[in-house]
Amino acid sequence: MPPLLDSKDEPREDENLVVRPSISGLGFRMTELEAGTGNSNKLAKVVPLPDGEANKLLARLPRFEGQPDDQKEFALRDKSQPPPRTSKTITQTFPPPSLRPSVPAPQPGPLKVLRRLPEGDVSFAPHLSVTFSQPMIPVTSHGDLAGKPPPVKLTPHPPGNWRWIGTKTLLFEPEKRFPMATEFTVEIPAGIRSENGEELASAEIWKFRTPPLKMTGGTPQGGWGQKLDVMMRMSFDQAVEAEAILKHLKVTAGGGPLGGSPIPVRLATPEELEKNAEARSLLAKAETRDRHVFFRSVEPLPRDTSIQVTLPQGAPSAEGPRKSEVSQGFSFRTFGPMLARNASCGWGDGCSPLAPFQIQFSNQIEASRFDKAQVTIEPPLEDVRASVSHSTLTIQGRTRGRTTYKITLSPEIADVHGQRLEGTRTFEIRVGSAKPILFPEERPMAILDPEGSPTLPVYSVNQREARGLGGVSQVSPRLGLGREATRATRETSGEPHPTSGQPP
Repeated sequence: MPPLLDSKDEPREDENLVVRPSISGLGFRMTELEAGTGNSNKLAKVVPLPDGEANKLLARLPRFEGQPDDQKEFALRDKSQPPPRTSKTITQTFPPPSLRPSVPAPQPGPLKVLRRLPEGDVSFAPHLSVTFSQPMIPVTSHGDLAGKPPPVKLTPHPPGNWRWIGTKTLLFEPEKRFPMATEFTVEIPAGIRSENGEELASAEIWKFRTPPLKMTGGTPQGGWGQKLDVMMRMSFDQAVEAEAILKHLKVTAGGGPLGGSPIPVRLATPEELEKNAEARSLLAKAETRDRHVFFRSVEPLPRDTSIQVTLPQGAPSAEGPRKSEVSQGFSFRTFGPMLARNASCGWGDGCSPLAPFQIQFSNQIEASRFDKAQVTIEPPLEDVRASVSHSTLTIQGRTRGRTTYKITLSPEIADVHGQRLEGTRTFEIRVGSAKPILFPEERPMAILDPEGSPTLPVYSVNQREARGLGGVSQVSPRLGLGREATRATRETSGEPHPTSGQPP
């Protein structure tokens, strides 16, 4: 194929194809030649000038003078700023020059105990501290003082460590805390010397006591009737031995504390504890696991009976020798027969039409076995609905005013203990009259059409007549729409309604 462009960059025709070079000489354009046309632009023949004639021609040009700023350095942009540093540079010598702290001058006079804690009856004792008036040890490391016995005697001495805080304060830290139900004696013997050579003139002796055993909770308590094999629990503010508590515990049926029939009890077995959600939760906490005692009666508890659980005075603690100083305990009641106690209507302001009926039972109703067919109502109610919540049966329907309804309960109604309904099963409820009321349509403000009937619909319940209507005004259509918009705005913002217009 012949080249599209020759060395002279002239356009050429190749059959039906026309090729033209671009202005820069770096490209070209090809187009199709239309039929019956030819290239009408004929180029003149070009002959290159010889070098001699070309030089003569160039010599006729004026001399080119250079300018001072013809040559410049390559323009580089400014360098980017370095990223900011998050830290702050502090210009000072490191390490800083050593500064010797000023040592306070020793106080003149004999050695004294300035402060001692705890003392007397305390509710909680995390540590023991004694502060002297003069330095008792040289300024050195704790390792150097490890073999030096403390100048304080503690009886009894629980596991823990003595350490100095500074040169004047001695601290004893038990491994956990000071044991509860214990009386401690602290003695600082006379004659001990401070670093200044001063002696303690007389011995310092004092005591402190942690509290005896105290019950912090127990279950079950009060409420509705409990099961006859219910698991009981006592919790304390300190560790106890379950067997020791059980020997001291008194459980009686009927009467006051220690006044009823005794009930033998035993500790709950591991299998029973695992099945009880409360026991699993409390015993999962290792630090307080030994503060709870779970037990239950050997035989089923008597039905419909008050049960008193009492821990008499003198109950032991597992942490110390002090005994409890007061009697402690709780009580509950076992479930009785399944009875319908009473029937009511409304919410305390009378029984009006459409108000629900409620029947209270002595025990919790077994909701899974309840069916509204177990309730019969005469005369029949329209849209009747019955639901149970714990020990309450609620009946709703379209009750009519000035009507007496007879409610009959089926003996198949059962409680959560498997008992069926006993005793009275029929109740009568009298529905009174509805409260008189007069009200317009849904909107508080109505604008009547001037072209329509001058009638304002008003509805009533047990209201036979209306002697006067206030708040009726004659307004123009524009004013009426404005008032309607203003009313809607005030209702949204909560502003009060001003009096609008005068009644005719």
